[in-house]
Amino acid sequence: MIRKAPVTESRLAKSSNIDKLHSLEILNIISNEDKKVALAVEKRLHAIARAVDLIAGSFRKGGRLFYVGAGTSGRLGVLDASECPPTFGSPPEKVQGIIAGGRKALYRSVEGAEDDKTAAAVELKKRKLTPRDVVVGISASGKTPFAISALEFAKKTGASTIALTCNTGAPISSKADIAIEINAGPEVITGSTRLKAGTAQKMVLNMLSTGAFIKSGATYGNLMIDLKPVSNKLKDRAKRILKEILKIGDSEAYMLLKKTKGNVKTAVVMKQESLSYKKAVEFLKKSGRMLIFAAIILSVFCTPVYSSTGSWLCSSPSPLWGEGKGEGAMTNCKIALIHSKATIEAKGWRGQYDFDSAVKTLKEIGVKFDVLEDSALGKEISGYSLLIFPDTRCLPRGALPNIKKFCTGGGKILSFFQTSYRDEFNKPASSANDFQLAEVFGASFYRWTEGAERCRFIVPVERISMNLPHRIELGRETAMLVKPSGPSVVLGKWLDMKGNPQPAVEEASIVFNPSMNSIYAGENLFSPENSASLEVKVLIASLINFLLPESAETNPARFKIAENPAYIMPYQPQYPVKAGGGKITVGLSVKSEEACVISGSDMEIEGELYPTESKEMAPKLWLAPNQLLVIRPVAPFMKNPYLAIYHDEKLLATAKSKVRIKPASAGEFLSFVKLNGNGTFESKKYRGDIVVLQQDGALGVINELSVEEYISGVVPKEIPSSYPEETLKAMAVIARTFALSHRARHASEGYDLCSTVHCQAYGGVLAEDFSSSKAVEETTGEVILYQGEPADITYHSTCGGVGENIERVWDAHPCPYLVSVYDSPFNYSGNLNLSGEDDFKKFIDTPPPSFCKDSSRFRWKEEYTISQLQELFNKSIPVLLRDGKAFQKEGVSQLIVKPQNNNQIGELYSIKVAERSPRGRVLKLEINTSTGVYYAEKDAIRWLFSGGEISLGGLRSTLFYIEETGSGAGRKYVFHGGGWGHGVGMCQEGAFGMAKSGYNYIEIIKHYFPGVKVGGDKNGNKNE
Repeated sequence: MIRKAPVTESRLAKSSNIDKLHSLEILNIISNEDKKVALAVEKRLHAIARAVDLIAGSFRKGGRLFYVGAGTSGRLGVLDASECPPTFGSPPEKVQGIIAGGRKALYRSVEGAEDDKTAAAVELKKRKLTPRDVVVGISASGKTPFAISALEFAKKTGASTIALTCNTGAPISSKADIAIEINAGPEVITGSTRLKAGTAQKMVLNMLSTGAFIKSGATYGNLMIDLKPVSNKLKDRAKRILKEILKIGDSEAYMLLKKTKGNVKTAVVMKQESLSYKKAVEFLKKSGRMLIFAAIILSVFCTPVYSSTGSWLCSSPSPLWGEGKGEGAMTNCKIALIHSKATIEAKGWRGQYDFDSAVKTLKEIGVKFDVLEDSALGKEISGYSLLIFPDTRCLPRGALPNIKKFCTGGGKILSFFQTSYRDEFNKPASSANDFQLAEVFGASFYRWTEGAERCRFIVPVERISMNLPHRIELGRETAMLVKPSGPSVVLGKWLDMKGNPQPAVEEASIVFNPSMNSIYAGENLFSPENSASLEVKVLIASLINFLLPESAETNPARFKIAENPAYIMPYQPQYPVKAGGGKITVGLSVKSEEACVISGSDMEIEGELYPTESKEMAPKLWLAPNQLLVIRPVAPFMKNPYLAIYHDEKLLATAKSKVRIKPASAGEFLSFVKLNGNGTFESKKYRGDIVVLQQDGALGVINELSVEEYISGVVPKEIPSSYPEETLKAMAVIARTFALSHRARHASEGYDLCSTVHCQAYGGVLAEDFSSSKAVEETTGEVILYQGEPADITYHSTCGGVGENIERVWDAHPCPYLVSVYDSPFNYSGNLNLSGEDDFKKFIDTPPPSFCKDSSRFRWKEEYTISQLQELFNKSIPVLLRDGKAFQKEGVSQLIVKPQNNNQIGELYSIKVAERSPRGRVLKLEINTSTGVYYAEKDAIRWLFSGGEISLGGLRSTLFYIEETGSGAGRKYVFHGGGWGHGVGMCQEGAFGMAKSGYNYIEIIKHYFPGVKVGGDKNGNKNE
């Protein structure tokens, strides 16, 4: 096999005769080549920035940074690590360098050390690597076994990984969470990577450590306030920094440094706040040593005021907001917060909770405002300059013209999440499945998503506020994805859970429409899970000030620190849910290094427990009500991993493998809390027991409960509880059948089903609703049976008028009850064929009567430029190629590729439908590129539009035709389609239409699953 040499081993033509040149000519070649290094590094700044954020996040959690490399790469890592303590005042263990061959390799070559595949893991074990740490593998060639094995070991430990290499497509890159590939070209002396490659690595390592320490508060502006003044030069520098910040003289600066043992930060806080040394150290410790946040702690005791001179002062509280409420109640406030009774009713307990949080947040950031009923929007809006819509989902349709008039007349609006997505009757506001206020937003609805893979982080654009961090982690991990339009400007972008940018078509998280003076944010920043964070409060205040300057306080020192709502999420069941149907175990999608559990009653902790105050094994421990229990996995070097159980940061006990947690009182729930480093959180409540497992040093969390309790948390996540009773009953029977027929689907992972859309979306107690829980109880134990066994059923949102055979969607065997069904009361001819483009276009453009015709997703249109499609496909195709078999196992067809060229599609030439099924769904999509022709098959076509991942973010369905417009770089592809989902089994929107037409739930089920029976178990435990 012939392999192309890596660029670091390639010959540079310009230096091929360098041995025959004069000294100045040699140096000119070297100098010209060195100039290319900075440009090559600049091209990878986005990847480097993600790595900086990853390391900074690790530092905030108490993690460490390890540089691992061989030869020049290893020496550069050790050099950068050794410079961090004097520069940033960090302990030596914070940043560590590991070089192949050990200490002696720093000053002479150790033959064969770089090829040792075990030495790196041994070194990392010695240093007790944890999931909080970050390991950077440094390899110029990208194939050094020592560096690669370090990343492999780090992955097993749960640590984050970064690869730094000077070749593209290097083996080490595939082992890392973030790959930084710097291509500076061949070396002047072939293979001498101490030259350009070494320079590039030195630049990047400087950026990683410097950027991470800056993000961790080690500087004040560009001043080195964490330096250790261990020399005369550094003592003089510390004194100059104090004089610059505090505007004091030499003698005072000298005395402050003497009192604080040379600590500049402590000296600043002592002087600013007139505190003792001990108190200043305490405040800095509580603020995470972030000087800018040090005075936040003071706000527990008083309301601080930030003076124009830059010092923090204390004053007594003063009223900061208006008292007006009602349709016309007016004060001298310029800002109104919109109150929507219809939204609160539609969202239930959650609606009032979120609105109260909006009021609380605005007060905390010093905004003067009135609360205005949404009914007031039905007439001309006067007296206000800014309207704030806090996830005002159910907006009266009659308000639309007045809001437009308000905006065109100079008024401004700030809106969040689902604002204007539905009307006052909680019905879709638009047949196009769009916002009523899409024109005002300057952004049309693209698709909504749920889960960290799409909307975990917001990256604010600098024009919002320089006070904001590079990225802000959110708690709820749910969002509305939008497409900016017209003159709109993107003020914020989405990153995925790994910190990677989304494709351009999905990147906008905050949009500003200058023609309408409006800002739209795709997530509800006012929700308690988000607004508990200081960073989110600053973001909200910055958005308000962007529209109406000086209306909100953006200095965190002004914010009052309230009780963390993560521990007090209110909830009372709306309908009594009864246990029944046997036990089922659900793997909770927890992305956390620890399990945090709390209960309203005493908690029992069961397992093989070893309390810290006793050497005896105990089967049980108890914890009082409303106390936070924290469980962390521990993987000690050369010992068996175990679980550590804490309360109030005090170690209560350890457990070998797993613990079971249950509320001591009947009717109480367990709350699982995921706490993020910036104060945002996720809080969910669960019936039954919580089991926490240690899995090779990592954490697993399982909810064990009865089938009926589980179904009560599934139905309202899969279908709106406002749907007709018969639709909800049908969904309850289907969800129960799915659970029984797919039980043990995740047996290899230790549980039956997962809590995501891969199995069924499960939201626990907080998802439950009166109507859906009632439907579950009224169908208790009822299952869809085929030949005496629970049917292997499935379902989707909207079929678009016709369903599809399972084998035409996934690589599956034909099934007699998973066949194409026309979603209509009329008996269409079985000979109706939609495989031809003309017949299919007619079906889409002039659809026949269908049960799901009233759905906002019944017909849709999505438009992409050629560049947008190229960006989407370049991200998706490599993922689908890599995970093809895994997708096939999960029921999604893999891509067939001809030819495959390093998983890069190159330039996109065209896209067209190559094959269509008799029921109109696209069976094969042809993608013509500069590297060859790619064919996406069946349901995998949808994941071309979602980064290659199965999620709510893919193309809505494969029931579409493509219209090409424009030419050249201005080409656009318009997808005209119908339905949402795969099209197999029950159409949920069709079930809605059938119920409205008088069909009962048994008739609905038999319509979509011909030949089945509904009734007594197998093992639904229904009493006949």
